[in-house]
Amino acid sequence: MAERLVIVARELEPYDPDNSANLGRFYASWSSKSAAERYPQVEAAFRDAIALAPQHVEYRSLAARASLSHGDVAGAVEHLEAALRIDTTYALGWVLLGDAHMAGGDLSRALAAHLEALKLRRRHDDGVRLFVAEAFDQRVRFYKSQQSWDEVREALEREAALRPRDAWIAEAIIRARGL
Repeated sequence: MAERLVIVARELEPYDPDNSANLGRFYASWSSKSAAERYPQVEAAFRDAIALAPQHVEYRSLAARASLSHGDVAGAVEHLEAALRIDTTYALGWVLLGDAHMAGGDLSRALAAHLEALKLRRRHDDGVRLFVAEAFDQRVRFYKSQQSWDEVREALEREAALRPRDAWIAEAIIRARGL
């Protein structure tokens, strides 16, 4: 029933990129088994949304997340690099690009992307907050396993010093020590 509603909305407003993106979100949110079967539809829906709104970096990051969740690291990197060509200050794009390179085992590119994200401070797109929020433990463990945690920790410590009111940054650094 829900799938039909999203499809009807897309049929009624075929030139509204949100309808295509919503269809992609819907398919991507299904269980991993169903999502694997639906991945071509997910990919097509995001491709349509991007075609209708090529400057919309969020559609590209959604497509990248879908690609990454299906093991398509190259596809995720392609979407994210395109998003970052549009907006180099898109912190979520840098965080996700770092994550994609982590998934692909490319330490130097992962580190470069994550460090770039940690430099970005915008009200609704804070690179430090995004880096620390979702999958922080996984990122910390990856960098520690690669003997590269010190660079990330130092970047977080610089941000904590610049932003003393943001106690959550110092808390994240302390949490990372235990991982």
